[in-house]
Amino acid sequence: MHFITDEDINIWSMEIPDNVLPLPGTIKVHQMFTEEKGVLKYRDLSCFCRRGFCSCMDPKEYRPLKPVDKNQALMNVNQIL
Repeated sequence: MHFITDEDINIWSMEIPDNVLPLPGTIKVHQMFTEEKGVLKYRDLSCFCRRGFCSCMDPKEYRPLKPVDKNQALMNVNQIL
């Protein structure tokens, strides 16, 4: 067993980007999988055909990161340089 302290949680919380979007209905999610970086698929009922990488039971798509405004990101990079 591993004990997780408040300090551990605070340290890891600082690693989470500010632009992560919450997954609506998290409590009902039974299965998540990904085939593409930055895109998660999830469903309320688990499926075990092809190890879950299938379209059975209508998986929904979740993109946890908000799209980045490329112009704003470029301005931020230029300010650093």
